[in-house]
Amino acid sequence: NDTAGAVALLDQAAAWCVSGCALNGAIDNVRAGIALRQNDAEKALHWGERAASANRNVPPEYANSLRLMASARLMKNEHDVALRLSEEALAIDKSLGLPEKIRQDLLLSAQAHEKMGHAEQAAQYRDRAERISAAAVK
Repeated sequence: NDTAGAVALLDQAAAWCVSGCALNGAIDNVRAGIALRQNDAEKALHWGERAASANRNVPPEYANSLRLMASARLMKNEHDVALRLSEEALAIDKSLGLPEKIRQDLLLSAQAHEKMGHAEQAAQYRDRAERISAAAVK
């Protein structure tokens, strides 16, 4: 849980990764994740949006950016935007066949539905996520 150490290492990585570096989007995703762990939705959105822009042509990283932004939107009680982002990530992850990421997308969608008062839809998304987890174990 050495957040300061992680941030320092990210700063070093960013300094080494000059303009046009293929890792900039991944670095920004990590920064967004750290901001989420610090409950800083605004900073998470800042880094998530930068990452999404950098990752537009890298589908797995772009989907990661969308998930991070969806989590930040949930923190800000912007449930409809969070749902749209998680659904976009879900479509990408389905096309890539990534069961763990699909499960994460479904759980984010469930959270958004729950916060919007759609308990039945939230339960359906959680059930789908659970079935994917069970299938991945087999």
